[in-house]
Amino acid sequence: METWFVLPEASSLPPPPKWKMAITIFAVAYLVTSIVIPLEWLVMPNWPFPVANVVTNVLLATLMIYAVMPGISRFLLNRQRCH
Repeated sequence: METWFVLPEASSLPPPPKWKMAITIFAVAYLVTSIVIPLEWLVMPNWPFPVANVVTNVLLATLMIYAVMPGISRFLLNRQRCH
């Protein structure tokens, strides 16, 4: 997961401490699940739990890897450079 926090343009900066990565991942995962799960309940209210759970995890993993964490990493990198 460290690659989420070390962007190619920031290769000279060391990765942040693991506790900061853990807090960031928790906060972002909490936010994404708080949005995705209620939306899923609207779309598939009566789906069996195992099927809904697979759909949820595929959506969350895809969103976290390709959309959310790269943006958060850039945002945190810019803040790190300012301080």
